[in-house]
Amino acid sequence: NSGTEQTTLLLEITGGGTLSVSSVSMIKGAFSNYNVTITGATTLTQLTFRAFQNSNARFFIDDINVVVGSEVITPVSGSPFTTTATTLPITGLDAQTTYYYVVRAINGSVETVNSNEIDVETKPTVVTWNGTAWSNIAGPDETIDAIIDGVYVTGTHGEFTSKKLTVTSGSFTVSTGTSITVEDVLENELSAAAIVVENNANLIQSNDVTNIGSITVERNSSDVMRLDYTLWSSPVAGQNLLGFSPQTMTNRFYVYNPSNNQYATITPSTNSFAEGTGYLIRSPDNHSTTAADWAGTFVGEPHNGDVTISVSNGTYNAVGNPYPSTISANSFITANGLTEAVYFWRKINGAAGSAYATYTFAGGAGTGSSDSDAQVPNGTIQVGQGFLVKATSGSLVFTNLMRTANHQNQFFRNADSDKNRIWLNVSNAQNVIGQTLLAYMENTSVEYDAMYDGKYINDSQTAFTSLLNSEEYAVQARGLFTASDVVPMHFKTEAAGSYTISLANVDGLFETEQDIFVKDNFTGVEHNLKNTAYEFTSVEGSFGDRFEIIYQSTLSVSIPGFANQTIVFAKDNRLNVQSGSVNITGIQVFDVQGRLVLDVKEINSVTYSTSLDQISNGVLLVKVTAENGQSTTKKIIK
Repeated sequence: NSGTEQTTLLLEITGGGTLSVSSVSMIKGAFSNYNVTITGATTLTQLTFRAFQNSNARFFIDDINVVVGSEVITPVSGSPFTTTATTLPITGLDAQTTYYYVVRAINGSVETVNSNEIDVETKPTVVTWNGTAWSNIAGPDETIDAIIDGVYVTGTHGEFTSKKLTVTSGSFTVSTGTSITVEDVLENELSAAAIVVENNANLIQSNDVTNIGSITVERNSSDVMRLDYTLWSSPVAGQNLLGFSPQTMTNRFYVYNPSNNQYATITPSTNSFAEGTGYLIRSPDNHSTTAADWAGTFVGEPHNGDVTISVSNGTYNAVGNPYPSTISANSFITANGLTEAVYFWRKINGAAGSAYATYTFAGGAGTGSSDSDAQVPNGTIQVGQGFLVKATSGSLVFTNLMRTANHQNQFFRNADSDKNRIWLNVSNAQNVIGQTLLAYMENTSVEYDAMYDGKYINDSQTAFTSLLNSEEYAVQARGLFTASDVVPMHFKTEAAGSYTISLANVDGLFETEQDIFVKDNFTGVEHNLKNTAYEFTSVEGSFGDRFEIIYQSTLSVSIPGFANQTIVFAKDNRLNVQSGSVNITGIQVFDVQGRLVLDVKEINSVTYSTSLDQISNGVLLVKVTAENGQSTTKKIIK
């Protein structure tokens, strides 16, 4: 170049990596102070030199002198290299070797002088951990194999990605809260105890290759008590069922039968976990009688690559995460074209309510269990986690693309900025029975939305759910929010008594001042759940028209007649009466012969309860009188 115009020489290293250039100065055709360092680059397979002045001029590269060695100058075969193109591939370079380059550019008859000497070190193909440091200091990356020849703990020495990972000596531990990614094969030349993936840690692999050697994978369940069940899936091959939980009674191992939607026993001593399959297993007989996690340990060759399970279209199937890393529920739903929810078993044995937590694209609804876990699926399927899904084809597939580096436990909800959601709990006097989710978001409507609406699995006769086309839903998405929306709700119970509807959680616009009312059509009450929970009584039965969720108070409310809003039932040898919004002044109880067996006056309350110990068993007629003079008579059985 001639004159005073500046010319820029750009050095590009292809194949990945980070190029750091400092103090670039080329004035009056002379290249000077041109220093280049390569950090974190992949294996060097090509060097590209390009020279530019402006859009109207084209520079050519010439006299590219490539030499190696700082003391003995040995030209690389083919050097010097000359090209009239703007790209020049240089092949045949050795790994972890420093090469030195001198470059000049020619534009027509104008030539620059040679640049200063530029040095670039090519990367190694293999690095070794000796228990203290990596052989190349920086460690491996996705193009470099890693050899573990000492003790390596990710919680102490750090996470990394490697092309291949081989453990030849010492041990390798993926610590809780960390992840390791291996692009290709994981090879363990030692015993399974030499490679340990701890609870809430991840071993992620990218390519569909077969691993060599066994490892140990630790996974803690959610809190369970003795006699509780967990739906497990193995992240390794060949794990025997009884070997996994030897203290569980042998008749308490189950597989799911899609033909009748029932769990069937399986002999644990002669069966191993099938890849990608869920098994319902009761906790060990020596497990705590109070809620505590169940520490599961899997030993075997880690699963990797595509896992395909043959199923029948339209059937429910118990499957499970087959990998020693978490997977994305959304990715699994999308890849398999699922139209209904994913169901996770989570129930304290003997507790009322559903055994399954429900997840869709709209979010998760928990089981309502009152143990220490929130029980709300967050879209991450944990290591060792089994679950239930309804197939939409003849197979269900897991792939490496579903794998994630999530370290959270399964049952915790994450806020999502594009959703406005309400979690509603129904409780009795003892505990939370169940939960339902209402979500307002884009790409959904008040009609059925595949992948977003999740049906109630209907395994409990006590539940509070939303209604869609007369069907019960645990999760329902309803499009963009409007304050005029009215959500029909369904309540059912197999036991008469007192219940409570409350807000378990909210996000989005419901975190602001937006009101949320439960409307009781039996009593005429509109109760703002933002203020307090709503308490009510119910007889045994199924009620699809009693409750609604609304977001603005009705200005003109038609109160139901006193007879319609009065509820009378007997439970635990007590008479219970609730009148809704009108005070009760008196209650009279008659036996079938018309004799007055109980007479209570001056109650002046909307609720009343009294003992029936002094009254004989049988049919009773209960007359309830209101302060406005109205009365109604209900029949009960003691």
